[in-house]
Amino acid sequence: MKGLMAHYVQGAESIKRGIVEGWYATGTVETTCDGPFPTCAACEAHIAQERADIDAYHQGASHQH
Repeated sequence: MKGLMAHYVQGAESIKRGIVEGWYATGTVETTCDGPFPTCAACEAHIAQERADIDAYHQGASHQH
Protein backbone atom coordinates (compact mmCIF):
# COMPACT_ATOMS: atom_id res chain seq x y z
CA MET A 1 0.00 0.00 0.00
CA LYS A 2 2.93 2.35 0.42
CA GLY A 3 3.29 2.54 -3.36
CA LEU A 4 -0.31 3.64 -4.00
CA MET A 5 -1.11 7.00 -5.50
CA ALA A 6 -4.22 8.77 -6.78
CA HIS A 7 -4.61 8.62 -10.56
CA TYR A 8 -7.40 9.99 -12.75
CA VAL A 9 -8.50 7.53 -15.43
CA GLN A 10 -10.36 8.98 -18.41
CA GLY A 11 -11.00 8.65 -22.14
CA ALA A 12 -8.99 6.02 -24.03
CA GLU A 13 -7.35 4.75 -20.84
CA SER A 14 -10.79 4.19 -19.31
CA ILE A 15 -11.92 2.24 -22.39
CA LYS A 16 -8.68 0.24 -22.56
CA ARG A 17 -8.95 -0.78 -18.89
CA GLY A 18 -12.69 -1.42 -19.11
CA ILE A 19 -13.46 0.88 -16.17
CA VAL A 20 -15.47 4.06 -15.77
CA GLU A 21 -13.76 7.45 -15.61
CA GLY A 22 -12.78 8.60 -12.14
CA TRP A 23 -10.09 8.69 -9.48
CA TYR A 24 -8.43 5.37 -8.65
CA ALA A 25 -5.80 4.22 -6.19
CA THR A 26 -3.10 2.78 -8.42
CA GLY A 27 0.11 0.90 -7.69
CA THR A 28 3.61 1.68 -8.85
CA VAL A 29 3.07 -0.21 -12.12
CA GLU A 30 -0.30 1.51 -12.60
CA THR A 31 -2.34 -1.46 -11.47
CA THR A 32 -5.77 -0.29 -10.39
CA CYS A 33 -6.40 -1.26 -6.78
CA ASP A 34 -9.52 0.62 -5.65
CA GLY A 35 -12.02 3.07 -7.06
CA PRO A 36 -13.52 4.95 -8.63
CA PHE A 37 -13.65 7.84 -6.20
CA PRO A 38 -15.51 11.09 -6.96
CA THR A 39 -12.54 13.35 -6.16
CA CYS A 40 -8.78 13.23 -5.78
CA ALA A 41 -9.18 14.10 -2.09
CA ALA A 42 -11.53 11.14 -1.54
CA CYS A 43 -9.07 8.82 -3.26
CA GLU A 44 -6.13 10.13 -1.23
CA ALA A 45 -8.16 9.79 1.99
CA HIS A 46 -8.88 6.16 1.11
CA ILE A 47 -5.18 5.49 0.47
CA ALA A 48 -4.25 7.11 3.80
CA GLN A 49 -6.83 4.99 5.64
CA GLU A 50 -5.56 1.81 3.98
CA ARG A 51 -2.02 2.65 5.06
CA ALA A 52 -3.16 3.37 8.63
CA ASP A 53 -5.08 0.06 8.76
CA ILE A 54 -2.05 -1.88 7.54
CA ASP A 55 0.27 -0.13 10.00
CA ALA A 56 -2.15 -0.88 12.86
CA TYR A 57 -2.36 -4.52 11.79
CA HIS A 58 1.43 -4.86 11.73
CA GLN A 59 1.80 -3.17 15.11
CA GLY A 60 -0.77 -5.52 16.61
CA ALA A 61 0.86 -8.56 15.04
CA SER A 62 4.30 -7.61 16.35
CA HIS A 63 2.95 -7.38 19.90
CA GLN A 64 1.51 -10.90 19.85
CA HIS A 65 3.84 -13.74 20.76
